[in-house]
Parts: sequence; C-alpha cells; structure tokens
Amino acid sequence: MTSSSKAPPPASTSSTPTSHFIARLKPEDVNPQLASPLFQSRIPPEIRNKIFEFAVTEPSSVDDEVIELVSDMCVQQSHDPLLKSERPANLRDGRLRPWDPDMGRKWEDQWLRFDNIMPMRVETALLMTCRRAYLDTRSLPLLQAEQRFWCYHSPIETRGLRGEARSNIKKFVEDYLSETIQRELVGSVRLFAHQSWLAQDFLPLVESSLWFPNIEHLRITIRNCDWLSWENQESVVINPFRTGDESHNINLMHGDMKTDARDVQFAPGAWGSVFSHMPKLKTLTIDFEMTKEMHTAVVPIVGWALKWRFPLQNGRHLSTGNRPPHKMSWRALPDDWSYECTACDARLGRRLRGVNDCGGCVQAARFRISGYGPQFLIWTCVWKSVTEFDKEDVAVGHRMMACGDNVFSLGIVYALEF
Repeated sequence: MTSSSKAPPPASTSSTPTSHFIARLKPEDVNPQLASPLFQSRIPPEIRNKIFEFAVTEPSSVDDEVIELVSDMCVQQSHDPLLKSERPANLRDGRLRPWDPDMGRKWEDQWLRFDNIMPMRVETALLMTCRRAYLDTRSLPLLQAEQRFWCYHSPIETRGLRGEARSNIKKFVEDYLSETIQRELVGSVRLFAHQSWLAQDFLPLVESSLWFPNIEHLRITIRNCDWLSWENQESVVINPFRTGDESHNINLMHGDMKTDARDVQFAPGAWGSVFSHMPKLKTLTIDFEMTKEMHTAVVPIVGWALKWRFPLQNGRHLSTGNRPPHKMSWRALPDDWSYECTACDARLGRRLRGVNDCGGCVQAARFRISGYGPQFLIWTCVWKSVTEFDKEDVAVGHRMMACGDNVFSLGIVYALEF
C-alpha cells in the first residue's frame, strides 16, 4: 500500500475500534476519489505514496537546521573547544526561545536542546480528508515517526502541545496507543532517560503490555542532567550489569570494567538485560553527554561501553564491534552550569560572578553574561544485532585490535581517549 521500507505488521486479531471500523467498510462505502489528481492514473502509486509520507512526516529535522546555523548554538561534529562568547541569535534575555517567545526557562525545561527544540508533533489532518485517504495512510504516522519520550526532565505542558504526555510512557500508550495494532506499528523509539529511570523503571515497562513489540531501533540519550549528582559534578557512574544501588556504585563499576565484558553476568533486574525482551531489535544507540569539565570521567566509561554485549533472543546479541563513538559538542543554556566548579569547588553564585581568581569560574561568568551555558560533549555509540560468530563483528574487532596491542587489548580498552 505504501512505498515505506518497513511493511506494516499483520493486523491484530483482537477486537478494537479501529479494526471494527475498517471491517465495516465495503468497497461501495469508499469513494475512489477519481476526481483527485492524487488518485488518477496520471500519478503513479509510488509517487502518491511518497506524497502521503511527506504529508504525515514530522517537520524537518531540527538538528539538521541547527547544525547549518552553527553560530546559534555552536554545534560541531567534534569535541574541540568552543571559544565563541557573543550572544547567539536565538537567545533573548539569556534564554533559548525557539518555538514559544513567552515561555520562561524553568527546571522542567532541561529537555530543551539543540536536537530537540520543541515537543514532538506529527500532522494527521490528511487522514481526516476522506475514507480513501484514511485507508491509504492510517499506518504512516506511527510507522514512520521516531517516538520520543522524556524519562524525567520532560517538556512542560504548554500552549496545547501536550508535551507532558510524553513524560509518562505508560499513560501515553494508554491514552493514545491503546490498541495493540497501533503499538505494533511503532518501530523506532528515542528515550531521554535519567539514570534512576533506567535502573528502576525501564525493565518493568518493557515487560508490560504497554511497550512496543515490533521495535527495531532504540536510541537512549543520557543528557548531562540525567547523570546522578550532575549539579555537583560528582563521580560519574553507570553500570548496565547491576541493579538498584549497585548500579550507582563506583567501586563495583571499576571492578566490572576490569573484567572481560563477556564474563560479566547481568544481575536479575539489571537494565542491560531489557533488550532480550525486544525480539525484533536491530540497533541500539546510546548518547553519553557530559560537560567539558567532566569529560575525563566519561572517557573511560565510553571506552568500557564499547565492550558491552547485550543479549537478545535466538542466539543473538547487541555489539558495537568496537567501532569508535561518534563525537559532537554544543554550547548549552545559561541555566545548565553545574552548582560547583570542578577546579576550585566554588558554589554556583560565586563562580558565575567571577569574583575569584579561578580560570574556570572567570570563563563561566563570561559565557553566562553573554547568554551561554557550558560546552556539552556527546559520545554516540551504536550496537547492532549480530550472531555469536558474526563475520562483520569479528572482522571489525580484529582490525581495531591490529591498531596496537597496547591500545585495544581487552584489559585497557576502557581507558582510551575519545
């Protein structure tokens, strides 16, 4: 019916309002709309389907637009220092206001970032034009869109954009995707996930009936504000093999980092075991974001993450193949400065006034006065579904090992500088 690369799954046999509506429709109940150029033979079905896909696609990618306007938020495909300090064009009174000039900056606005400047919105007016258009396009909004959810620090509900609805996945599914056939269409999901949510809520959600059974691509973004104690620039800890308080224990993490990832066992309930409940998962992407000041604490974690192997079903697992992470950076917002300076331990008010001789505090004060926040670094790692003896997985690992025995040995790969 459509030219989308992903074919819709078979219709659910459960009785739902949507299935009842479609089952009641008879050929004579659907006007073929031959008077419309879209349904005349002069336009090939493939072209018509493309038009329909564009009509229900989310507005053009914000990050592409912002990356073209590097001067606005200093987005770059590297971790090079950002020295620019003049006021960016999309800041007013020191606040980023890209979509609502009247919205103030609040704690809940930690979701606001260069690649996500407004709550998710997909236009579906085309589905309401006529029955013919509805039958041809009803699957496209869920089939094409990457469903985004905020697991803490989410958009506040404002001006009818329903941003808050996506801060509670269970409630969102119950309210908007209550039918099984709807959830079956979702193939791509992005989670802006706080560490506490990963450790406590992720696995129970996926094990419930309110998850997406046919998900193929999952992206987890751990923002700077998603790390525990990010405000005070304390120790950075993440451990997919542990559960509860142990997942935040730095000593246990360091111990697991010294062990071959293939020998580390997942504790019952550990969030790293969640992917075995996603039978069609093909790729997992994790973004690790942290301030420039704390990058030395994240580098070994990213190196360790390259060795993580997440079990799937049918003898498969997720592996990075030791492929290096993709690096990005951007200049964040004025309210994103941490509460303490990593160099002199000065508290927020003192460091942003630049009243001491600390170079870090003086620079932070200068950037904040100019309407800027700290530089955020992002490491993006990608895991792919492979078998135990996947040739590509093994080949990539061998090629990287050949780069130097003292660099990529399993014992110290986590200490690489990225």
